[in-house]
Amino acid sequence: MKKSLVKLLTSRAINKIGNIFYDYGNSVWLASMGAVGQQFLAYYQMADTLTSILFNPISGALVDRFKRRKVLPWTDAICALVCFLAALISKDSWMLYMLVIANMILAISSSFSRIANKSFLTKLVAKEDIITYNSHLEMVLQVIGVSSPIFSFIVVHFTSLRVTLVLDGLTFFSLFTPLSPQRSLIRPMEKKD
Repeated sequence: MKKSLVKLLTSRAINKIGNIFYDYGNSVWLASMGAVGQQFLAYYQMADTLTSILFNPISGALVDRFKRRKVLPWTDAICALVCFLAALISKDSWMLYMLVIANMILAISSSFSRIANKSFLTKLVAKEDIITYNSHLEMVLQVIGVSSPIFSFIVVHFTSLRVTLVLDGLTFFSLFTPLSPQRSLIRPMEKKD
């Protein structure tokens, strides 16, 4: 497989692992908080859904107004910052509200990064490689989708929600850094512009 396809798969895998850790860890923690936590779990899910309904239809038009190659690293940086800030909260009552707010911010960010990512796919993957890429991507995402909740449960169970948030922040940060597989693919396209 071509090196660029491996880098693209790696960046998508890192992103998927972080998303599952974040969502599963938060859901487990919220559910463990009793009736109040279960109520906030509903708010958490609703915030994600409503934000997606509001921003997914317009995110493509908004991303087109900016340089797409800058959207991906900045959305990753914002998500990393939100996760790191949430990990600093020590009061459980504040954490309940922070998780709902953070989930909204991450859902908005996802709306923009998903569109930017799709726009790069056609530039990074040759037409003859798209079927291979999609099949490998689906396989990687399925394996991660099955295994990541197990690891997330272990992390939350033996450590804390804050550790899960830090790990998720690190996955976003790893995609933001200049050494990330995602950035190394975008950098050559920046020189062409």
